[in-house]
Amino acid sequence: MLVPAIVGTQLAIALGVLVALVGTLLSTTMPRGLSIAGIGYVVVFAGLPAFNHAVTVIGYLLQVALVPAIGWFGLRAALTR
Repeated sequence: MLVPAIVGTQLAIALGVLVALVGTLLSTTMPRGLSIAGIGYVVVFAGLPAFNHAVTVIGYLLQVALVPAIGWFGLRAALTR
């Protein structure tokens, strides 16, 4: 019963991160390579089912590293303007 809500929430989060990464790519607030890697991460891990625990853990750790990177570069860009 909770699976559709969980999957829908994860898709909404992935879509939000994807929009933020496209925004950073267009505004050049983050290094281009990091923006492209982040977009690739969202596309691959949102469309890839979790086969085992190692894939899930690696995906989670990448997500935990990606979100603060977006915030850091955005804050840095905002403070220099």
